Amino acid sequence: MKKYKNIDLWIETSILSLFLIAIEIIFRVLEKITIIDYATIRIILSSIILAFVFEFFISFLSKKKTREIIHGVIIFIVSIYAYIQIGFHNYLGMYISAGTTSQAGAVMNYLKDFLASFHIIQYLIWVPFIIYLAY
Repeated sequence: MKKYKNIDLWIETSILSLFLIAIEIIFRVLEKITIIDYATIRIILSSIILAFVFEFFISFLSKKKTREIIHGVIIFIVSIYAYIQIGFHNYLGMYISAGTTSQAGAVMNYLKDFLASFHIIQYLIWVPFIIYLAY
């Protein structure tokens, strides 16, 4: 039984890291950032490590359905973060960082304009989450 649990851990880690990497790659394509460089290697490695850490803690849950829901929540949060980053870059010309947190109030005051700043193609960032829900 323990061997099956280890195989299940690696499969679920691979699936979660694949979705995290897909979100990051789509983000880089939408923002016209080069894909083939050292930052992409760093993103891939950090996504794998992050997925393994999440999966290590999630694997203690006995119900597979609960683990799948938590995976969905993680993918949703990462998708929301990427979506907001794209919006900030469209609307204010910069990405969210600790130095730009004061700009969040400006975005909240003009929420309608902020949401209108998205182009239809930028909703592709939600594709990995939608595929996960269908999976």
